[in-house]
Amino acid sequence: MFLPCPGEPSMLFDMWLRMFNNYLLVINAWGDAWPDIRKRATLLHCLGPEGQRIFYALPETGDTYVSAVSALEKHFTPKVNVVVERYAFRKRAQFPHETIVQLWRATCGFDDKSDDMIRDQLLECLLSDSIRERLLLESDLTLDTAVTLAIQMEAAADQPTPLNALL
Repeated sequence: MFLPCPGEPSMLFDMWLRMFNNYLLVINAWGDAWPDIRKRATLLHCLGPEGQRIFYALPETGDTYVSAVSALEKHFTPKVNVVVERYAFRKRAQFPHETIVQLWRATCGFDDKSDDMIRDQLLECLLSDSIRERLLLESDLTLDTAVTLAIQMEAAADQPTPLNALL
């Protein structure tokens, strides 16, 4: 159940919805296998008592599965303040013991410039000067190339050298 009692949901709605859609697939209710009204009723049942109470108080829930999901997404998906997200992103730096992959996992509503902005931030906040210098040698550096090279260099740096292995 998504929300069995009053309080905050135990997970984000989009994650719960993906799990619910998997459930529909498992019980062979996906696509046209079930009438829309039955899928909608199953959705509402799986929301739990508090989830249903909230749903029935929402405006414009419609009478289809798609309209019910849309109303729930609108209610349970938090509004993102892009300015705040970008500010937090710009202040972000790589922490000690944080891998390149962990640092790279960020999106901030930069629309079509997101890859460039993330690439630039990655370069800005890397702890390793040698990785940064290597990436800056690439004249047409894309985010994918930057991440791939950085991960490879980070992995290589973690490998013991033959001399260190003997010690």
